[in-house]
Amino acid sequence: MILVLFEEVLWRGFGSFFRQVGRLAPVAWLENWIRRLPPILALPLFVLPWLVMLPVKLGALYLIAIGKITKGVLLFVGGEAFGVAFLARLYELCRPALHQWRWFVIVEAVLLRWTNWAHQLLRTLPLVRWMEEQWANGWSEIRRRMLLVKQRVKPPEL
Repeated sequence: MILVLFEEVLWRGFGSFFRQVGRLAPVAWLENWIRRLPPILALPLFVLPWLVMLPVKLGALYLIAIGKITKGVLLFVGGEAFGVAFLARLYELCRPALHQWRWFVIVEAVLLRWTNWAHQLLRTLPLVRWMEEQWANGWSEIRRRMLLVKQRVKPPEL
């Protein structure tokens, strides 16, 4: 369940990052091309990040097995972060095409139901509630400080 929470945070956080990157002209062109793909081509493209990340995860496990635990964990977390972030963007782009298949809609609904159940269960844990409060308080403090900086730095009058 912690993995689900970790992936959800990455999905949301990096998803917005990749949307910003998608504003660059070459990336926007590629994203438009992906959006126009038929379902039969969108599916392998959607599965590709999982296949690419498998050797990275196996490499991380190998590093851990030979005693290079820190490097293995960093490789696994970094690979997972990039894979989930990239997959989040691909999912957004391929979803309309994939929704043309009924079986995909059913599988997606089951997975989303399971994810929502895991999130509800996690939110009942005191540690998770405390972490959510700390996260929210931290962002509130950052916003407050940014506002103070904006108020102090005023543009020169012309």
